[in-house]
Amino acid sequence: MTSASPYRWISATFGILIGLGTILLMLPIARTGAPAWPQGGAVPTWGPVIDGGAPLSVALFSATSASCVTGLIVVDTATYWTPFGQAVLLALMEIGGLGTMTVAAFVARIVRHRLSLRTRWDTAVAASAPGIGDLNRILSLTVTIAVTTQLVAATVLAVRFMVAYGYSFERAVWHAVFHAGSAYNNAGFALHTDSLAGFVHDPCVLITLALLIIIGGLGFPVIIELLGTHRLRSLHARMVVGVTAVALGVGTVFMAVCEWNNRATLANLNVVDKWVNAFFTAVSPRTAGFNSLDIAHMHPSTWFGTDILMLIGAGPASTGGGLKVTTVGVVAAITWAQVCGRDRVHVGRWRVSDHVQGQVVTLVGLASALIVGATMALMALTPYGLDRCLFEVISAFATVGLTTGITPQLPVAAQAVLVALMIIGRIGPFTLAAALSMRRQPLLYDRPVDNVLVG
Repeated sequence: MTSASPYRWISATFGILIGLGTILLMLPIARTGAPAWPQGGAVPTWGPVIDGGAPLSVALFSATSASCVTGLIVVDTATYWTPFGQAVLLALMEIGGLGTMTVAAFVARIVRHRLSLRTRWDTAVAASAPGIGDLNRILSLTVTIAVTTQLVAATVLAVRFMVAYGYSFERAVWHAVFHAGSAYNNAGFALHTDSLAGFVHDPCVLITLALLIIIGGLGFPVIIELLGTHRLRSLHARMVVGVTAVALGVGTVFMAVCEWNNRATLANLNVVDKWVNAFFTAVSPRTAGFNSLDIAHMHPSTWFGTDILMLIGAGPASTGGGLKVTTVGVVAAITWAQVCGRDRVHVGRWRVSDHVQGQVVTLVGLASALIVGATMALMALTPYGLDRCLFEVISAFATVGLTTGITPQLPVAAQAVLVALMIIGRIGPFTLAAALSMRRQPLLYDRPVDNVLVG
């Protein structure tokens, strides 16, 4: 078994998941027959339609967005899809958030009561587990944490929906379960046409969903470490929590400062609601994709700040995407070491290995090239400018789902660009590169060393 085989298998299973989701969403039972958006407006589509079901392009885009836990949509989730279609989206979000290999291995362990060595190895790679010895425990904890957290949050949301908004029991439970699953998996799908704008004055709903986003975005290794030791012992866990706290704190202040006097967003809210919504708007770019404020009417400076937060993303082996907070942490550590003239990169009492530094450089390089190329493609295919196209590209690549409002109007070719970005962003540029290479081939020779002038 080559070192690339787990990555190939992960990529293949995501492809199978997206394909199956596309087929299910194309079925007539998945579509209500309502227009794409209640306010009207045609959505560019392509491909066959099965007896009044969703067109191929709509089903593929929606299945990819749900499987890659992105949340970008070309049709209104609340009105276009039937409860069956919404349930398909939720199932895709849950499987995509936990990871296809994690779910498959967990089911196999239940059915067969044991895992093959191949399955254990592939799943350990997918889950970023330290080894295969305690994989059964990690699988159990991962699924237990996901289910328990979502159930607790769904209970809080269901009660709130019934008491404060007069929802029936059935509607309250379905909305609570759907939004809890969407938030924990950092997906951003909502059962309201305006996402969460209807809850702009409701701290209970917004904070509950924000906490779910944060927990899901920490990553299972960090959560398991906290549950096992009740403290952060590893460099990985400390870096994830530290960078996350800084990003959320700075992001909240940034959103408040930029939008405080914007009448289309924060200006008409009281002080408490302003800070709650600023906090939620800083949390959502962790790759959740919900919005309680109108993104389309934010200042361009806010868009650019959101771009940065989306790129930072969540923790490794989490339900979120982006470059990952550890990547940003290592880049900061490398920069500081270079500024200080050190030939080793230290963070606290640990040294960052050369291998990790190489991975970070590769990831940032691939991501930068991909984002630049995709942004240029969108600008060529659409009438929109740099700020909007860059926002959509980063949102898709970082699997966030926030939009300035242009996604439903994009031509099919531009939608295809976003579909590719969502897949690559979820699997990961580094993982994809490993999947495309048969195996590592260490050189048996070296060449003379020479310096290159930079700067």
